[in-house]
Amino acid sequence: MKEKIKSGIEFPEKKQELFKRKIEKYYSSVDAGDFESVYELFADDIKYERAGRPTIEGIDELRKFYEEDREMIEPKHSIDSNIAEGDEIAVRGVVSFTKENGEERNISFSDFFIFNEDGKIGERKTYLAEENLDKKGLEEADYSPESTVVEGDKKAVRGIVNFKGEDGQKQSIGFSDFSTFDESGQTTESKIYLLKGYESIE
Repeated sequence: MKEKIKSGIEFPEKKQELFKRKIEKYYSSVDAGDFESVYELFADDIKYERAGRPTIEGIDELRKFYEEDREMIEPKHSIDSNIAEGDEIAVRGVVSFTKENGEERNISFSDFFIFNEDGKIGERKTYLAEENLDKKGLEEADYSPESTVVEGDKKAVRGIVNFKGEDGQKQSIGFSDFSTFDESGQTTESKIYLLKGYESIE
C-alpha cells in the first residue's frame, strides 16, 4: 500500500525510511565531494540555518556555500543517530575535517531536515555541541520546544532557550536536545546542541 502526498508523488507507506535514505545519501555525497548529488536533494527555496553563521536562503546560496565558502577539507561524517517522524529527520554525529591552516578538528553536531511536499529538503538546521553548559549560564535556562522527533528509544527536540548571559542580559539561542530513554521512559542519556553562539568551526 502506498500513500500520496499533496504533490501527487507516491511514496512507500513508511516514507520516513525514504527520507532517511536521502539523508544518508546527503552525508556520503558531501564526504565524496559530489555536490551535484547534494543539490538534487534540496528544494530551490531551501532555508539553511547554521550555528554561528549567516542563514543560507535559496539553492544558489547553497551552491556558493559548498563551492566557495565551505572551510572543511576532506570532511568525514560519522552518524550516531538518524531518526524520523512525519516529514522531519533528526541526525546527530561527529564530523572530522582539516582546516585550511592544517588544523584537524572533530565537531559534534545535530542536524534537523524538514522535507517539503515534493520530497525535497525545504529546511535544515545545524546545531553544534555545547560542552560547557555550566559555564554559559544555561543550567537554569528556560527551554521552549518547537518540534519533537521520536523513534524507538530516541528523542530529538529542537526549540529556543532563553537565558542570562555572562553580562546578565537576557539572550535567546536555538537549541536541540538528543536523548535516549529506557523501557520505563526514564532518560538515560541527553546532550545539548546550540544553533547560535559559542562554538564555531573557526
